[in-house]
Amino acid sequence: MKELGCMGVLVLMLAAGWEDAAAAEFDHYLTGFDLDGMHREVPCESCHVQGVFRGTPRECGTCHDGTSVYAQSARSVTHPTTTANCEACHVTASWVAISFVDHVEVLGRCSSCHDGNLAEGTPPGHIQTSQECDACHTDVTWTAVIFDHDGISSGCSGCHNGTDATGKSPGHLPTTDICEDCHAVNFWEPVYTMDHAQVIGACVGCHDGQRATGKDGDHIPSSEQCDECHSTSGWEPAFGALFRDSGSAADTGLADATPASRGDRGW
Repeated sequence: MKELGCMGVLVLMLAAGWEDAAAAEFDHYLTGFDLDGMHREVPCESCHVQGVFRGTPRECGTCHDGTSVYAQSARSVTHPTTTANCEACHVTASWVAISFVDHVEVLGRCSSCHDGNLAEGTPPGHIQTSQECDACHTDVTWTAVIFDHDGISSGCSGCHNGTDATGKSPGHLPTTDICEDCHAVNFWEPVYTMDHAQVIGACVGCHDGQRATGKDGDHIPSSEQCDECHSTSGWEPAFGALFRDSGSAADTGLADATPASRGDRGW
């Protein structure tokens, strides 16, 4: 009996050694599924359950789904919501050290990953917004932003301050910072209206004949500011109360004006 027991142990050892040798010598490439990376370290029976070879899945997601009988490792609970196409981002050498994220495989909203923890989020100086990232950014790069102004009708200067976004040019008129009173949200030029209530300074600062319409050739000689006679709603009619009610042309700066021009001209 003792001799039979020894023989049995020997047979089992030889069988195990044969299996190991056979596994080591078997070229898995011939099956059409080459073993590389960590797959080389996996015992055969982890994939070929109960010795069944035919029908073993070849897709990563079929095994690594957390419920399969073929493999143990699966997505962590913090894994982004994606398709089951693991190889789009991962390699067989390791789950970690992802060098590329194929956003085509990502499901759901950008902010579900780009929250500053799971993936890069908005930097401290980012414009305040409740919109999703892809409203302005692409999945190729953060820069080259295309901003969607839909739904925005005020507060332009909160971004257009020359730092976060394009601000007033050096040659801009002296005005308040209420951009939307003159500009449209789709383009800076042409200015669709001119709200003089936002203009700071004297009329002549703009109405000099170059930046904006100035005095025409037959304007009454005057050193007064435009708004002494004109309104911001139109050049004509000039309301003229300043010089109509004055007893002296010299008092108004209209030294060369005739009585007729002082009282009757539309300018």
